[in-house]
Amino acid sequence: MGRKHKTYTNYFDRLAKKSWILNPDQERPSGNIATLGPLLLAAHKTSKTQKLGFLREDLNLIERGYKISRQTEFNRGSEFKESATQKESRLEKEALADHTENEIKELEERIKNIKEKEKDAQAILPDGPIGNRSINANSGSGFADGQIVKVNEEGIPAICDKRSIWDGMTIFDYLNRIAKPWQEANRKKYLGLVKEWDEKKVKEQDRKSPRQVRVPWPDAKGRMNEQQK
Repeated sequence: MGRKHKTYTNYFDRLAKKSWILNPDQERPSGNIATLGPLLLAAHKTSKTQKLGFLREDLNLIERGYKISRQTEFNRGSEFKESATQKESRLEKEALADHTENEIKELEERIKNIKEKEKDAQAILPDGPIGNRSINANSGSGFADGQIVKVNEEGIPAICDKRSIWDGMTIFDYLNRIAKPWQEANRKKYLGLVKEWDEKKVKEQDRKSPRQVRVPWPDAKGRMNEQQK
């Protein structure tokens, strides 16, 4: 019933309009939702899920209280009536709970889409974003680490491959923001392991090769996790 009441719908619509999760036009200091990677999206999902749990529990407590009140009034030969203030508060809480559930679903969908792209990218970049490329100097078309490259609207060679999380990124940016930083992070990690192996006197045959030491890839915006730096 709450979902058809004007108080519910008005409040629900206001929440949706102001939501930075459901409304990409709502900017935040750190950017809009499209700029967030899967880890931050998952953190927001966890927070929203906890909030939804509290809201649902509050609504259950309200309903249990009403049930007791209805029984009490019935025993007295009367009828329990929810006050206007109580009704407004309950309807707004229902709207907030349903709105929060919609935000969680949106976060889940975005996380799913990013993971699917990452899975596709793994298939076309077996060695990771190492910067290998074969691009025709005249047409600007070719491949970069297995990703399709074409000239974009500005006449600049760019990744044009829906399977890639870097789809739309220019080759210049791909090399400087993705490939080079990733290779440098791999190099630093390997050198750190070599130092550790030397200190522990690890035998050569028990050590990993540089190819076996890899950090996670940069995200769609070229950001590296703190652990990778």
